[in-house]
Amino acid sequence: VGGTALDRLYGRSPLAERLCRLTAGYECFNLIAVVLLPEYRTAAFIGHHAVTCFLGASLSSVPLCVGELFSAAGLEALVEASKPPFVLLFLLLRTAYWPYVSAGFWQDSLWALAKPRDRAHSLVAYAALLGANVFLTGLQVFWTGQICAAVGEALGQQ
Repeated sequence: VGGTALDRLYGRSPLAERLCRLTAGYECFNLIAVVLLPEYRTAAFIGHHAVTCFLGASLSSVPLCVGELFSAAGLEALVEASKPPFVLLFLLLRTAYWPYVSAGFWQDSLWALAKPRDRAHSLVAYAALLGANVFLTGLQVFWTGQICAAVGEALGQQ
């Protein structure tokens, strides 16, 4: 993403605003689902969806959601067909691209923290966002390990 750190942190983006509105409903649904459905009511799921509900969504979840719909409909062959796209998108977006974006976010945030006159948000806001980034990054690492283990197990069974 081009521009200065100030532009990236505080600039207006109509496209980003539109995407935020579209994903807000999706993330609210996910948060409600993990609270109401016992099989998803774990600290990791609730924490992940609470944070992403307030901070954004992930494209890699789309094949996962489609697979859940197929599972609910009893279409096991389609459930299996939805797994490779999920794994590919997860590894590309969350395992490879997420650290790149996070590093840029940290760089811009540390720049803003060092320039109090250019900073539009409080230290608490930065601490919350950087803390959420650490939490979400930890989850990406954890889930990458689970996905790699599942892929290894699936390949070992063939």
